[in-house]
Order: sequence, then C-alpha cells, then structure tokens
Amino acid sequence: MNQGFFPSLGDFVARFRWLVLAVWIVFVGVAVIGARDVKKELVSGGISVPGSESNRGDTILADEFDRRPAKTAAAIFTSKHFVVTDPQYKEAVDKGLQAMQDIEGVTRIRSFYNTGLQRLVSEDKHTTYAIVELSGTEEEAKAAIPKLREAFHANVTDSIDEAYIIGFPAVSFDITDGSSEDLHRAEYFSMPLTIFLLLLVFGTIVAAGLPVMLGAAAVVSALGVLYLIAQRMETSIFAMNTASMIGLGLGIDFSLLMVSRFREERAIGQTPHQATVRTVATAGQSIVFSGLTVMLGLSVMLLYDLNLVRSIALGMLLVAGLAVLGAVTLLPALMCLFGRNVNSFNLIPGRKVGGGQKVGTGRWHAWSLLVMKYPWVFLILSLGLLLFMSWPAREMNAIGAGGFLGVSKEAESRKGSELLSSAFPVGDVAPISVIIRTNKTDGAFDPNVRQGLWQFTKDLEADPRVARVESIANLNPSLTLD
Repeated sequence: MNQGFFPSLGDFVARFRWLVLAVWIVFVGVAVIGARDVKKELVSGGISVPGSESNRGDTILADEFDRRPAKTAAAIFTSKHFVVTDPQYKEAVDKGLQAMQDIEGVTRIRSFYNTGLQRLVSEDKHTTYAIVELSGTEEEAKAAIPKLREAFHANVTDSIDEAYIIGFPAVSFDITDGSSEDLHRAEYFSMPLTIFLLLLVFGTIVAAGLPVMLGAAAVVSALGVLYLIAQRMETSIFAMNTASMIGLGLGIDFSLLMVSRFREERAIGQTPHQATVRTVATAGQSIVFSGLTVMLGLSVMLLYDLNLVRSIALGMLLVAGLAVLGAVTLLPALMCLFGRNVNSFNLIPGRKVGGGQKVGTGRWHAWSLLVMKYPWVFLILSLGLLLFMSWPAREMNAIGAGGFLGVSKEAESRKGSELLSSAFPVGDVAPISVIIRTNKTDGAFDPNVRQGLWQFTKDLEADPRVARVESIANLNPSLTLD
C-alpha cells in the first residue's frame, strides 16, 4: 500500500470507521443544541466601520446628546378621511401610543400631540409620526419590536387607514426575520429539486443520500460553532445564511468526486477497505487542496474592517472547512460501511451503476474531445454566454446596506418607511447630522465660534440641495452675532 498522509488517513478511517462515525454523530448532536439558537445570538447590523467619521459622530451623539438611532423606533399614521386636528384622528393615535408606552423598554414617546412639533405632521396634515425611544442594547431594542407591534395594532382604531412601526430596530427585526423565512423558503423549493438531481446523477438511493448527509453535517456543525463565536463577538445574521447555502453545495460537490471514485475502485475488484484508502488518497487529496484554496481566498475577507463582510466570510470558512473534514473522514467511513450497498436501490431500470465504464468511452468523453478539437469556438461561445448573463448588471441598483430597501416589500418597516418618505421630505426621514466640537472655554457661545456657526448655517441654507437646516444658530433666539 502506498505510504503518505492521505493513504494513511484513508487506512485509519477504514479501520476505525465505527469510531469515526460515532465521533461525528456526537459532534453533530452537540452542535444541534447551538444551531437551534444561533439566530438569537446573531445581529442584523454590522455596517458601521469602527473608527470612521460616521462612527465617531454616532458615538458623540449617543454619549453627549443621547441620540441613539439604533434604539429609536417610530410609529407612523395616515388617514384619507381625517387630519391630525380631528378628534377621531387624535383618539386613534393616542390609543396606539399609550398601548406602546406600557410595554417594558419604552422610555419616552414624542408625538405632535405632546410636543406640538409641526415637523411631525405632513404638509397635507393626513400623516403624522411619533418617535419611540427604547432602552437597553440594540438587540434588546430589536427584540421589543414584536411586542410593540402587537400592542400597537391591537389598539389603533379604524379612523386610521394605515399604521406601522418603523425605524432602525424595526428594520433590523424585519431583516433577521425575513432572512430566516427566505432561507426556509429556499430550502423548501430547492431540496426536492436537489434530491431529484442527486438521484438522477448517482442512480441509487444510498449514493444519492451521502451528499445530503455530508452537507447536513457540515451546515449543522458550522452553525453550532457559529453559536459559540457569536456569544463572544458580534456576528451578522448573514453568516448563518451563507453557511446554510454553501454547505449543501459543497457537500454535493465533494461527494460527486468521492463516491464516483469509490465506485470505480469497487468496480475493478477492490475491497471496501482498499477502495476507501484509494479514494481518500486520490479524490480526497484533491478535495483537501481545493478546499484549502477556497478557504485561503475567503480568509482575505476577514481583513475587512466591516463586521458584515467578516461575518459572511466566517460563515463560509466554517462550513467549507467542516465540509472538507467531513469529505475525508465521515464520507469515507460511510462508504466503507455500506461497501457494495452504495449501489443499492437502483431507481433507473436498465442503467448500470457502479463506475464500470471503460476509460475513453461515454458521452462526456466525446464532449471533451469536441471541445479540444474546436477550442477557440467554445471559448468565444463561453465568453459570449457569460457576457449575455452579466449584461443586466449594468443597470443594477445598489441600495447599500441596513436601510429599509433591504427588506421585503411586504415587511411592515418597508411599507411604513415608504409612507414616511412619500409624506415627508427626505431630510426629515434621514437627516444628516453635522457635529462641531471646539476647545474654546465658552464653546458654541464664543464670538468666533458663533460667527462660524452662523455663517455655516447660512451657507447650508443657500445650498439648493438642502431643504431645511436646524442648528443652534437659527433655533436659539439668544444666539445672535451681537
């Protein structure tokens, strides 16, 4: 028998196949515990760059002005038949807001009715919104959204045609909830098709089931490890999504190589033990180096100083590494245990399974000869197809990350935010904050600083792109150039 790491690994797996299988069963069994609750530990943010100008500004606003957008929600109301000054409108709004005020975590609610702020009312007076401030961490604020919505919608009367809970915590909740639902929906439609294709390719139930086992083990294990990581560092919800999507694909890819090679070895008379050793020494070696190359490329994404990107890379790295490990340990152990039964339960009558086809025959061999005979023709055709498929990307609309456009059109935060955008100026929905710090003893009241603030405010007001400017220079009557 050939010496070397991979033949030795194949021999070890074949000899101790029951032990290898038992270790994987225990590992996956423990990982299931964390995988079930991983969603609770993941966050939907991760789009802020530490140390950036916007990040430093957010920190100042939170620490010195108690402005915390990540913990501020909003309730928006609109009516076609009533305006904000009508008693029916006011009664409906007050009931909805009062119901939320009684929810744990709500610290303050500011509306047109308790502040008199006209900017909280639309120009046609049919729409208004209230600012809902929440306590706790960002994740606790997000977790409070379902309770807020339940109490809110249960108390808003029929006088209001549309009412929504929006804001950063609501968008975060809808992203997390929507991501989970989308993943389940994708699995619901893709799994039957995947199983059908596996049965078509492998021809037998046992062989087709091996990729599913490997993919499931890799995904569950990765989510279990991700659960532990998320308890110690902030990790985005997209890490879970990418791990789940990539895991099954890698399981199928690796299993195609391993099972095909195992069948070929069995077809030439090798025992299950010998076939396992040869499979790991050849196909297994290719998978390990291929997987390491992929992981090395993904690891570059860990250098990005953006939690969202690092989390996606982390999820893919975990599932790729575990899929490679499973491909050279769990999969060979299963194939050695099944032996010739890998080809059991043939579902395609008349089709021979088991890899007994001679080299140099078959449709794929004929296709490869055709490609090599006309390489330039196939190169041009391939490039043309790729160009055709990528052409629509020219008009791709990049919407950024973290905004309401990133959630489903049916999500409450999306509907409410679109209503807010249509009824109020863009600046009211997402104003740009400018922070000015000075080392002067009198701060903003220093004559030179006051002059600069006044001039800066006037310059901004003169900009045609600016709808309104609110600063100490035009809101504080006591602040004059005199």
